Amino acid sequence: IGECRPGVERCDYGSLISTPAITPVEELCDELDNDCDGLTDEDFPNEPKAVLIAIDLSGSMSNTLSALRSALCDFAAGAQSNSRFAVVSFGMMFDPPTYIAVQQDFGDAAETCATVSQLMVSGGAEYALDAVLLAEGLTWPAGLPGTVLVLTDEPLQTLNSDSFFAVIELCLSNPFELGVYTDPFYFPDWYGLTDTCGGFTDVLINDRHAFGQVLLERFFGYCNADN
Repeated sequence: IGECRPGVERCDYGSLISTPAITPVEELCDELDNDCDGLTDEDFPNEPKAVLIAIDLSGSMSNTLSALRSALCDFAAGAQSNSRFAVVSFGMMFDPPTYIAVQQDFGDAAETCATVSQLMVSGGAEYALDAVLLAEGLTWPAGLPGTVLVLTDEPLQTLNSDSFFAVIELCLSNPFELGVYTDPFYFPDWYGLTDTCGGFTDVLINDRHAFGQVLLERFFGYCNADN
């Protein structure tokens, strides 16, 4: 069934040739029946979620932001219909505390796409942790599992020295998971936070379709192997 095959042994000019069996593995988004149950690309969860997007608007994002804006629109549009999204930004070129700002409290996909489409590179300090702390002042939708999603190409930076432990306290008391998309070189900066908050680190991809697909698969089990 599916991709599974029995092992085969055959004699080839006096030599025994063995072909190992192909056994079931976890289902992948690849148009194949990987777990050999007669179904293809199934078992991907599709439950609504509340996602706070914290996005870096510093100058180094100038070659990335256009693709991210489109990918985030695709992400919101392809999500389960009852999901809600909020947007905060950091790396803005203003005096503290407006290096960070709430761009949108939790809203639907159309509102979210309109908000992210207007984001522009600014060029200030990248205080990502202080942006995460803005989650405390937002109206999180009741009953939806929450994620704070950080998108940056910079090392971990903070305006206040106690922000690291404040983020931990916040994610444990709310609770929400903390997911970070960044350069792999900076993954170790975030491990203490993502591990404690039950989150993850992954690569920030400068490609609209690839990154949109990554987000939809991770958060909503959306599977579209053709894209």
